[in-house]
Amino acid sequence: MHTPAVLMQKYEAVADISGRMLEAARRDDWDAVIAEEQRVRVHIEQIRACTRAQGEVPLTPAEREAKGRWLRRMLADDAEIRDLAQPWMRRLQDMLSSADNARRIDACYGGLQP
Repeated sequence: MHTPAVLMQKYEAVADISGRMLEAARRDDWDAVIAEEQRVRVHIEQIRACTRAQGEVPLTPAEREAKGRWLRRMLADDAEIRDLAQPWMRRLQDMLSSADNARRIDACYGGLQP
């Protein structure tokens, strides 16, 4: 059973990790972003398991305000990470598209030698 304090620690941990993900994205360190994302998933699954087992955990007004602040920060971090990822995703898509086109050309004309 998770107490409100334990649940709040998990939300705070997710918010902190979200901030580290943003810093890694700003450094263009996408491997670190992915590694931090794995840590986030662990905490989120623990939060979900807690609420599935116990239902909604009652929070004090101060805890609700802190939870809201962390959630807003996570959403802002996520939006900025997505903005930073767009050029990287576009480059990846271009590389994959080029590789796919090369395979198609090779499939059509692969056996031909000049």
